Amino acid sequence: MGSTSKKTGAGELSEDGISIIENFILKDTLIKINKELDLILSKYSFNGGLFSTKISDWRAKRQLLECTVPGLICSVNIFEIVIDVAEQFKRQFDQFHTEDYVLTSLSIFSEKENPFPLFWHTDNRDGMVRAIIYLKGGKDNSGKFMYMKGTHNRKYYVEHKLSNEKYIELQERVFDCTAPEGSLIIFDSKGFHAKKETIEERRVMMIEFHPRKKQWTKERILLPSNHITEKVIRNINLFANTDFHPEHLGVHNHEVSYQNSKPLYLKTLFPELGRSISHSILRLLKQMFELFSNSIKALRGLGTKNRP
Repeated sequence: MGSTSKKTGAGELSEDGISIIENFILKDTLIKINKELDLILSKYSFNGGLFSTKISDWRAKRQLLECTVPGLICSVNIFEIVIDVAEQFKRQFDQFHTEDYVLTSLSIFSEKENPFPLFWHTDNRDGMVRAIIYLKGGKDNSGKFMYMKGTHNRKYYVEHKLSNEKYIELQERVFDCTAPEGSLIIFDSKGFHAKKETIEERRVMMIEFHPRKKQWTKERILLPSNHITEKVIRNINLFANTDFHPEHLGVHNHEVSYQNSKPLYLKTLFPELGRSISHSILRLLKQMFELFSNSIKALRGLGTKNRP
């Protein structure tokens, strides 16, 4: 990983509930990841197929694309990145040392053309922590993350969404998580958090850990054999979600796309099907043009060779 310098204003996780590590992913690695994701996010899946993109929010008029199985990315070992993220939690979050944590969600998604910010809310899961890595965006007009420092240690209950009155009371605690692409944000999701509007692309990797003993719903995460390195083997307990229950099927994050029991609405299906067909036609035309160009070059070379 890259530099581990903390952003000014971001304190220890146990105290503030959030911390930012700038340039967590090196620039060269970031370029490799984004290049592969450019290809993945250009392909659409209508049936939840592996290593493809599903339209994960068809109810809203926005472009939200998700890499269905991020573990199949080849440009980097995404599970070694998860281990490095867990090390950051161990350094800054006391509870990560005293409890046995397990990876419960791993997502990569892209969003743009969404003029609506995500409201202030809490996830209300004691002990659950999350990490966001900015792959693209993270600015005022590209989905900047925001957090109210210290609200993870509150003594009162909020069901989910923060009221306007409570926001006014706590607005001095708001911390804007502006950071360069490649930076890591780690936070306690019990604290109040929100997101700015996403006009330009916001591309992030989202990582989630739960204490193993907690009975929250969890996700099965595919770990391909080519990513089982010595580093991953030494930390295999982090990925061993052995207490997965049948009732979790189709419930948490990618579990929903694995089941894929509901078809897309026609108003979503037809436009995206058209885009997919157009993309395939353009790719075919490009291949035909390249084949034609290569044939012309070969004929010219043959004519030059036979010329006396």
